[in-house]
Amino acid sequence: MSFLGFGRRDRKGSTGSGAGSQRSPRGDARHFTVTVTSGAGTRPRQLRVSVATARLVALLAVAGLIGIAVLVSTYGTMTRAALRTRAVEAENHRLRGQLARLVQLEERLEQMDRSRRSLLGVAGVALSDSVLLPASAPIEEGTVTGAAYRHARPDTTLAETELDALGELAWEIPLEGPLTREFGPVGAGQFHTGIDIAGETGAKVRAAAEGVVSFAGEDETFGVVLVIAHTARVSTMYGHNSRLLARVGDFVFAGQDVAEVGSTGQSSAPHLHLELHWDGAAIDPTLVFRQLETAL
Repeated sequence: MSFLGFGRRDRKGSTGSGAGSQRSPRGDARHFTVTVTSGAGTRPRQLRVSVATARLVALLAVAGLIGIAVLVSTYGTMTRAALRTRAVEAENHRLRGQLARLVQLEERLEQMDRSRRSLLGVAGVALSDSVLLPASAPIEEGTVTGAAYRHARPDTTLAETELDALGELAWEIPLEGPLTREFGPVGAGQFHTGIDIAGETGAKVRAAAEGVVSFAGEDETFGVVLVIAHTARVSTMYGHNSRLLARVGDFVFAGQDVAEVGSTGQSSAPHLHLELHWDGAAIDPTLVFRQLETAL
């Protein structure tokens, strides 16, 4: 086992308190004597440290502690600054993303407006005729709005390129429910120009694809009717509604609520009569709603 002893000499050469201290050869020099004693029987070792050296060591130690404290404080400040910088960069990135989405939305709105004007021109609706029926309002009996709805002639023959053009639109089923009547002949000299989907009165009817409402009014056969022009050649008709939720000139999205199921016109129960038109001719809606073929 080792033992440490400390001694201090004053100017007269007397030994201060502390085990293992030695008399200094120079009585007028102030110093510390450090004695290291080992329990293994080896000779003690003495180290003499002057007061000036001890003070210097102490000053260096204090300076080192101060330096470490300054470094820790500086590192903490830099770390907080770096975190704030990252937060600012993240916020800038988020704002840039929002700005990009706003630019895309503006471009989309401009495109929609161009499509709306084009489709209204195709449908023969003047831009000034923005409202033929109040939105979300039932149609009073006997009301006639806009040009009379023209019944489409049945035509089930489409070329492959025309079918491809239909497939380019994003179609959605306007009403979930059982298919109660298909497209096709229903008797001698009669032809069902659409499909019937059963539903409860008031159930929401959705737009089958995006487009512009080109007609909203009454028809003797199909009751309260809404027609949406999707392209210059493609449109859909929604019949027997109880009320309409869109007006002539409105641009609607696929899946947007545009009407409510009813039993107006020549109808014996609440249902949606859905027609798909190509160049004014009624074609089988199951050409685009394949999943409805198995609903019967």
